[in-house]
Amino acid sequence: PIDAIGKQVWLGDSTKVEIAGVIKDFNFESMSVPIRPLVLQNNPDDFRYLNISYSAVTDSENLKKDIEAAWRGIAPKLPISYTLTDDYLYRTYSRKQRVASFGFYALIALVIASLGLLGMVTYTVEVRTQEVGVRKILGASVSRIIGLLSKEFVVLLGIAAFIGLPVGYWLGLQFINSYAHQIDIGFGTLTLGLFSLLLVGVFAVGTQTWKVATSNPVEALRSE
Repeated sequence: PIDAIGKQVWLGDSTKVEIAGVIKDFNFESMSVPIRPLVLQNNPDDFRYLNISYSAVTDSENLKKDIEAAWRGIAPKLPISYTLTDDYLYRTYSRKQRVASFGFYALIALVIASLGLLGMVTYTVEVRTQEVGVRKILGASVSRIIGLLSKEFVVLLGIAAFIGLPVGYWLGLQFINSYAHQIDIGFGTLTLGLFSLLLVGVFAVGTQTWKVATSNPVEALRSE
């Protein structure tokens, strides 16, 4: 970069300019586009925006009033429009709406799956209530009954994890690959997803199985 300063280059076919300085690379386009070469040229005739630097402790409302007052003194008949650079950059590069939509759909899918699992557990427990009562009378412990009722659902959760983790990993890679600058989906991310799945499953299964396992067996057998 130091060697480039002072050298002359052609812009197009007719404009020859001298390099006054070299700055660090930065994103001036969408984050899905790699950083490409950029020439910044000082041409006041093409200026369309006024950038104002202010202290972080400055009150934003008073600042806006001062800017509007100054603008009215310069061009009273022209409307003024302004925005914070941080807000502009965030709207341009964050893809907030897209990410928020993914999060909303994921939440809906999780709720539906949890309700479905809870419904299956509730039905199974209801059907096997008399069986649990007989086992308790014959001396089965609470932990053994919970394990008996939860075993098939643990298997289902394992199958779901076996299918869902690779698919989620692949979809995550597809989303990340749409950006030029990427992060890695590591083992920790997959472990967190698996832990969340098991946590929801254990809560849905455990609450129902614990309830029937600790109930009075006489109440379960009374209808027989």
